Amino acid sequence: LIISSILEVDTEVISQRNSDSGNELIVPRNPELNDNTNDESTLIRNLKLGKATDDYASLNDREIIQLLNFGHLKQRDLEQKLSNDLVRAVSLRRSHFHDIANISFHNLPFQHYDYSYVNGSCCENVIGYVPIPTGIVGPILVNGRKCFVPMSTTEGALIASTNRGCRAIFESGGVTVRMCRDGMTRAPVVQFPNVTKML
Repeated sequence: LIISSILEVDTEVISQRNSDSGNELIVPRNPELNDNTNDESTLIRNLKLGKATDDYASLNDREIIQLLNFGHLKQRDLEQKLSNDLVRAVSLRRSHFHDIANISFHNLPFQHYDYSYVNGSCCENVIGYVPIPTGIVGPILVNGRKCFVPMSTTEGALIASTNRGCRAIFESGGVTVRMCRDGMTRAPVVQFPNVTKML
């Protein structure tokens, strides 16, 4: 899938064409964003004169984009400067990269996601998220309870093989689980009281 984008400056739409199908997608222009990043606003001129602002959250999107495009604000700082308005930070970062690199993100979703799970912990410079196919395995009998487990993956046969393991466990009477420590490991750990029991 190859996507090309054409910014129609003289019209009120952005035209994006899918070169595989020839279909055209008309996306309404965001009136808050400034298309001409070569013209400095009063805000930028004031910043150059040393009249800085700390209240970035009160600025409109067009002003934030100008600050980004002219280098007065780093895109990596958007979440912090916008008082953790995470969805707005992602949206503005996408607009910034569209302006400076002509990158189209219209096939990459960014709304309807809780970015508090990743902010400051497992992903930086966020521009959206990739939905992952999710399958289900089970039933598996755990502590006498029948469970079904959703799993998200793009690894072929992983769900099928896990499901076979669940079936084997279920048909052998299930498993009893005790939690002795909460953590993460790269492989299953089965603990025995001594070597004799293990063998």
